[in-house]
Order: sequence, then structure tokens, then C-alpha cells
Amino acid sequence: KAKKIRCITTGEIFNTIRRGSEKYKVDSINIIKCCKDEVRYSGHLKNERLVWVYYEDYLKLTERDIENKIYMANKDRVICINTNEIFLTMEEGAKKYNTTRANIQLCCIEKRKSAGKHPITKEKLVWMYYEDYLKMDKKEKVIRNNVFRGNKKQVICITTNKIFNTVKDGAEFYNIKSPGHISECCKNKRNYCGRLKNGTLLEWMYYEDYLKRSDNI
Repeated sequence: KAKKIRCITTGEIFNTIRRGSEKYKVDSINIIKCCKDEVRYSGHLKNERLVWVYYEDYLKLTERDIENKIYMANKDRVICINTNEIFLTMEEGAKKYNTTRANIQLCCIEKRKSAGKHPITKEKLVWMYYEDYLKMDKKEKVIRNNVFRGNKKQVICITTNKIFNTVKDGAEFYNIKSPGHISECCKNKRNYCGRLKNGTLLEWMYYEDYLKRSDNI
């Protein structure tokens, strides 16, 4: 008799394993193994791994049981904070950025500051387990990024609310000849740096400081 299954990642119910297999192009055997807890997942949808259970077993699961199954299936996903790219495995990230799985893992557990460099910007890449990243609020994410970026802090032009990854990026966008003047604005040594075409003067802050100020407004 065909068994009814549920993909708890998407919430979909399939009357047969074959239908789930066909929709997500996953081997039926692997779905069965997942239902029997022999593997943590089978297949993926974008950046989410697909977790399967027999429907009769699903009815016995608590909400915490479901959350735990999904967590265990995805716990080794990683995110490159610099680019906001999510990788299902460390190996995928390592291959793209010419580094090693071990170095990414060390970065994720904060035993290493970075792993690999961006091929275009040459910026050192910072990594986290994606599940840990999701638990952080916006301010924590910015602080985490800036800690490992050293002097390359994100800045915000508070006149236009436009955010830049570096002072240099902001200077280039607004055709400012001296990026250091933006840093001086961020350190309260200057009031303005640059102007819009209509003459409006530009004010700047480190984005991390801006978020702290926003919390107190």
C-alpha cells in the first residue's frame, strides 16, 4: 500500500512517495530513508533542504520535534556575510572562493577571522553558520561584519539613507575626491562631506553607530 508523506520543509502533503519524488526530482529511495530517519534530508528547494516524514508519523510529532528535524537538516548551511550568499554546504562555498572547508568551519566557530578572498574586491570573506546568522538582529549582523572587516566599516549617508560597504564606495558614488573626509564625518571631525547635484550637503555616520542611535530615538 502506498504511504502518504509530508514534506515538513514546505508543508506539502503527497499521497504517494512517487509524487513527492517527481515534483522535487528526488530519488524515492532517499525520501524513504529520510522518513525512516536514516538521512536528515533529501533534496532541496533554493537554500532549504527538504525534510520528509510519513504522514502517520507526522501526526505524532510536536512542534518542537518538527523544528528540531528542520534544524538538524540545515545546521551546516553557511552564509558569506560579505556577499550575503547562502551555501547548503561548506564545500560549495570553499569551491567558489578557492578556500577550504576547514577554514570556513573555523571562521564559523570564531577560531579564524576570515576564509578566502573575493576575486574582484579582494576583500577577506567572513562566514557564519546560517542558523546562527538567522538568530542575530540587524545591529548584531552589522557589528559582526565590521569586527572582521577592520577599517573597512560600512557607512551610511544619513542625508540620503544610502548604505555603503566601505568609505571608498561612498566616495566613488558621490564623486568625493577624498574618502578620508567621510571617515572624519563619521568620527565627528567634520560636519559634511560632498554634496548632491542640487547643492544639498551630505552627512555621514558609521552604519554601526547609526543603528545604535536609531535604537535610542
